[in-house]
Amino acid sequence: MKNLISRIILFGLIFFVYEYKITTNLYSIISSVLMIFGVYITYKEDRESNIYNIVSNYLFWVFLSITVFTIKQENVLNLYNIFARLLVIKLIPLIITFIKFKKIEVPSTFLSKVWIFTIFLYMVELLYNSTHGLKNLFYYTGIISSIELVFILLKVKEWKPKINSVVSLFKQ
Repeated sequence: MKNLISRIILFGLIFFVYEYKITTNLYSIISSVLMIFGVYITYKEDRESNIYNIVSNYLFWVFLSITVFTIKQENVLNLYNIFARLLVIKLIPLIITFIKFKKIEVPSTFLSKVWIFTIFLYMVELLYNSTHGLKNLFYYTGIISSIELVFILLKVKEWKPKINSVVSLFKQ
């Protein structure tokens, strides 16, 4: 519950900073710092089937992305946008998990944590109006982590919340 409240406060602060028209550069810096706290909460939290933490994690990143895309006037509802395509691809492991284990969370892997970090990098890139190619890094890391999660979910017989990688599964 503490993480849910923390995420609501972070999201509210990002929205508040934008709504009161703080200068663009300062807004980008403040929002980036607040997103760092979001990444920190995501990495440190212990989900342990806590529905509040799981749902707040998903919703925080979805609402944060929608806010950044709205501010930067990106059209993400178009299926040609890589963000929309990646969301559809990332739903596949979630659906497999729900069907196989009746859980609404996917196992945490090293690549999924890297992907969360690339979400952060891509959002910061959008906020700063820079073009360093992080969009492609975000997209391809998401695809690779989704493929890894699908392999993991098809291989495991019982639910495990944390798995290092697909390689560690095949060593067993």
